[in-house]
Amino acid sequence: MVCDDYDLCIDCYKKDRISKTHRADHKMCPIVRTKIITRDELAYPSEEVNPYLPSEDSKSNWAIDEKDMRWDNLRSTNNHDRYLAGNIGPGYYRPGLILRLKLSNHLDASNKAILSKEGMGSLRVTIGFPKSKDIFLHKSFPENESLKTQLFSSEATQVIKLVPGNEGLFRVDMDPSRITIDQMKAELGVLLQWTDMRGFKNLKDPIAQIAIEQIR
Repeated sequence: MVCDDYDLCIDCYKKDRISKTHRADHKMCPIVRTKIITRDELAYPSEEVNPYLPSEDSKSNWAIDEKDMRWDNLRSTNNHDRYLAGNIGPGYYRPGLILRLKLSNHLDASNKAILSKEGMGSLRVTIGFPKSKDIFLHKSFPENESLKTQLFSSEATQVIKLVPGNEGLFRVDMDPSRITIDQMKAELGVLLQWTDMRGFKNLKDPIAQIAIEQIR
């Protein structure tokens, strides 16, 4: 739970095997089952939930790039996006995400210095079992912290303070949460909510975009 993506078999664990980065005193967590879910396996919500163009603004809520990656535009207006993964087999999992953050090309050095000092905003990540596929993908609810209770029957949540240093790939582990799936084809939902995002008067674009690289 210290080294990123570092696993040991039972025999090596019993021998206290170490490497250049991993040490015997590092906290370990047993992995019963692992499944990698890529962005190509995710379903997105309907336009009623997250329209491409919000009515009050001409700037889009999200964008699809040439690699078919869906980017959420982190504007100063509180907003969210939902992702649904299906056909997950039974097992005992420790859920986590790998996210990709991309800063606006229009941020100058002074903007980045302010963001490094004061932060960019908060990202609330929730993973859990949706109450229903139809509700999760098609029903709108007020944009607030209780949104997760409207969407999930059970869930785990992690709040992250975004900073420019997160740019690129970064990992969100839902520690110490564990989930157990006991049916053959389960559905797992991901909710990304961003709040208190910083804006600049001289910058019309969102300060950053965020995308899911994979769920594990």
